Amino acid sequence: LKERLSYLYVDQSDIVNGYDDLIVQACGELLDALDTKPKVLMIVVSCIDDLLGTNHQAIVDELEIAHPDVRFVFAHMNPISLDSKPPIITALDAMYSLLEYNPHKLNTVNLVGCFADLEKTCELYAFFKSIGIERVIHISETKDFTDYKKMEQSKLNLLISPAGKLACENMKKKAQIPYLQEFVTYDINEIENQYKRIAAFFGLTEIPFDFTPYKEKALQAVKR
Repeated sequence: LKERLSYLYVDQSDIVNGYDDLIVQACGELLDALDTKPKVLMIVVSCIDDLLGTNHQAIVDELEIAHPDVRFVFAHMNPISLDSKPPIITALDAMYSLLEYNPHKLNTVNLVGCFADLEKTCELYAFFKSIGIERVIHISETKDFTDYKKMEQSKLNLLISPAGKLACENMKKKAQIPYLQEFVTYDINEIENQYKRIAAFFGLTEIPFDFTPYKEKALQAVKR
């Protein structure tokens, strides 16, 4: 995906003086150079940015005035400060930050907390289909920005890893999408309890789905 990445190199002088203007200028040059403008430009800053106190929102405001057809969002990578959040948490939060409230709900569920989608052979997809969910959406499989924005209309965020909790909390506030915290587990009894809790969220007292073949396959794999 390197054709989708660009870098702004800063020198010692830029670091001493601050580089807010450089970011604005570089984004303008990049957008002018591209044949097709992206719907979103994510600006990722590293740990040195903490020492400079860059005003990210002011930069976003300036860029969106200059380029009204593009959305801008900052992602913050700081792996060294004890009081900061790890990069995976802030990256996931930034990725979902453009989702807003949409009252028109679809029979879809968002899968949150990992960068890669689950294997399609996982029983989770068949389970959701059995209870009337038409699509389980993972951000990596969204085709474009319009498809990404459909995640706003999902009835639930299914959180499968602690890394996505901040993103889910913020989506609950901003997009008003509730979430269930059901982390990946390898305990078969707990897996069954997780599905019961998910079914209960959708108002079901019984699960209209037979897990037997999936359970047998798992037990055979463990035995092997």
